[in-house]
Amino acid sequence: MGRIVVGVDGSRESMAALEWAVEEARLRGAQIETVYVFQNTPSYRLYGSQQPGSARHEERSHVRAPVEQSTQKADAHDEVARMVDNLDQPRDVELESLLVEDRHPEHVLVERSEGADMLVVGSHGRGRVPEMLLGSVSHHCATHARCPIVIIRTPRPT
Repeated sequence: MGRIVVGVDGSRESMAALEWAVEEARLRGAQIETVYVFQNTPSYRLYGSQQPGSARHEERSHVRAPVEQSTQKADAHDEVARMVDNLDQPRDVELESLLVEDRHPEHVLVERSEGADMLVVGSHGRGRVPEMLLGSVSHHCATHARCPIVIIRTPRPT
């Protein structure tokens, strides 16, 4: 059984890539490996009242506490689960999800392309420079992937 690696980030473009990859996996009898890279940067929650002018707000608004890292990982896991649940196609394809913290998505995708039958990514294509019309992640993958790559472009909303 082959393996198709798909970069997902929750965007419309990555959903199109995932849908395309599922159909391709069905035709090839391959499994899908989704790769979701998330930033586990410290985020903070305010203690105390959020009502400006209250005594509690005045004395505690500057006190912050870090949000648990496990919460951020759980949020990333839930995001991938939502993406899979939102697929329009029947799920008769084996699908595994890989969550990766605090790395550059393009480097992780290139690493995961080793031994894969195919790497599939969506393209945001928001760059202004013509050679960057693919987007930086898809451009990097196109030039460094260790297997064939498919880049899915979606029409721009009008």
